Amino acid sequence: MFSREIASTFTKTRWLEMKRCYKLCNNLTSKKKGDPDCEPAYKFNCIWDVICHNANALTLFAESDQCFDETSHAFDGWGEAGTGLIGLVLGKPNITCGGQLCLVSDVHQIRPRACVHRHKLHVEHHNCTGQNEVRLIWDHLQPLLNANTFQPRSLLREKPHIACNNFFSGDDMIQFAATEGFGLTMTCRHDRLPKTIPKKRLCKKKTQVCKRSPAARWMHPIFCLRQHQNGALIQLTTFQSTSSCNLMHANAMNSNSLHASAKERGKGNHKRQWAMEMNESRRLYLDSYGRIDSIDHLINNCSMCHRQE
Repeated sequence: MFSREIASTFTKTRWLEMKRCYKLCNNLTSKKKGDPDCEPAYKFNCIWDVICHNANALTLFAESDQCFDETSHAFDGWGEAGTGLIGLVLGKPNITCGGQLCLVSDVHQIRPRACVHRHKLHVEHHNCTGQNEVRLIWDHLQPLLNANTFQPRSLLREKPHIACNNFFSGDDMIQFAATEGFGLTMTCRHDRLPKTIPKKRLCKKKTQVCKRSPAARWMHPIFCLRQHQNGALIQLTTFQSTSSCNLMHANAMNSNSLHASAKERGKGNHKRQWAMEMNESRRLYLDSYGRIDSIDHLINNCSMCHRQE
């Protein structure tokens, strides 16, 4: 990876200047452990604040659809005791020790809007960690709805619709989204299905692949509606596949019906096409949930590394 052109023009002094900016943290002004507003991630939080701030400052309007998910980063340092900031990130490629943060971005573009570092010192609005992080990210997004000195216009023209995965699901979070008036779409964990619906009416077990299961996919999906006290609609529908996945919505859908989606693979004489069962609920989730995973994939393709000599 050595380049003579870069080595002849990029001095060591300039490298140290950039490194100081990248790892900028002010120990004099940062809140210390024990303070109410302590941020254990202050040593690398500045770069995330700069990325989100610049993306917002250079954007005329943000999308109404936002994707919210966790992302991992490698870090070989030590975290403060009891914060849970630095730990093993199991199952992540090329990362043996590091941390995670929750990032929200536009669905159709790589535009990070806000982030929340994952640790145990956040204010607990909900008992479940994932639901609490959705509440915290909503607090970060609310200023984007209003104009201020640094942002002379509202970046979000309306309360956004946020798509996230099953780690953040639950009745409390759906009720909170309906109360606040923003849209929410998420897959629902088996142990967090609505308690007011009889379990026999919901999909809780994986369906075995047999002659009956493909035929069942073309039946109308299970679709439940509940109206919140402020008029918002809370919806639950099956993912309509052989898995036991369910989808939860709040202020996200107007209707749900069965239809076919065309799929194709291959080229030329080897090109094949077929139809796949689909409904509006599933289509909304599939089109909205994967932006943070795309960011991780692009960063991985950069093959960034460092070498110590």
